[in-house]
Amino acid sequence: MRDLGKADNKATLRDGISGSKIELFYRTPTTEELQRYYSNSIIRKGGKTIPNAVSARVDFAMDILTGIGDGSFGLGGKPISSNPASPDYCPDWKVMVKESAPDILDTFVIMTFERSSLQAALAEGDGGEEALPLPKSSEG
Repeated sequence: MRDLGKADNKATLRDGISGSKIELFYRTPTTEELQRYYSNSIIRKGGKTIPNAVSARVDFAMDILTGIGDGSFGLGGKPISSNPASPDYCPDWKVMVKESAPDILDTFVIMTFERSSLQAALAEGDGGEEALPLPKSSEG
């Protein structure tokens, strides 16, 4: 059940580089943010359409990201935490994630803004191989 009153959510995905599970905590995007996200994914300049999806995804991930799971990220072989009460707390955790893990943020925003059902598949570790329904072709 999706709790419409809950402000803090958790997304779990597998990191393609380390193979580990990454936990990200975030607030639910608003309708306005969803609209701005889609609008910012493509830029129009001088009559040309320029893709801007990765930049938009990273920016919007930073807007809604509220924390990282303990042990999800590390620096120099030591874990970092977004929890100020943790001995592994790193005050720059958010900047570090933005600079060093844009691939994670890209996937995270696809999960939260574009494909909510993908989150469950990735969290279960089945690699998202669940068959998505395809439109039926018209015969005739």
